[in-house]
Amino acid sequence: MDFSLYLGGWKLISGDYTRQCGTDSATTGAIAPGEVDSFVPGTQASKSDLIFDLEGMDVCDIHADVLDGGAYGNGNQSCTVAETDGTTTYLQYTYFEFVVSDDGQSALATWDVSSLNDADVDTCDTEISVRYQRTTPNN
Repeated sequence: MDFSLYLGGWKLISGDYTRQCGTDSATTGAIAPGEVDSFVPGTQASKSDLIFDLEGMDVCDIHADVLDGGAYGNGNQSCTVAETDGTTTYLQYTYFEFVVSDDGQSALATWDVSSLNDADVDTCDTEISVRYQRTTPNN
């Protein structure tokens, strides 16, 4: 299968999130543009078609499989992030979708992630929606 539609760099153009932590009210916000994320081919170890390499926000890569015109996270994925303050954040991605436009130059990504920092009491659930523009050729 040809995954070239996804491979390469993608510049974040705009995005937003909604975060719910414990019983607190949900908060919303914008995600700053400019970050460049990329898709690279999956590996035998990843057991996925593609790996979405997130460059910022101290998050973990997302393993995805291509199906019916989109790249989708292949099951619940979890990882840990060592924070600069010495704490650890545990992340679990429960949904991921990346859909490229017909011309191959823009994309919409949505994902859901739960996080718990070992210094906090409550788990935070975050829904993220991001628009991307291709930065490198997809060949």
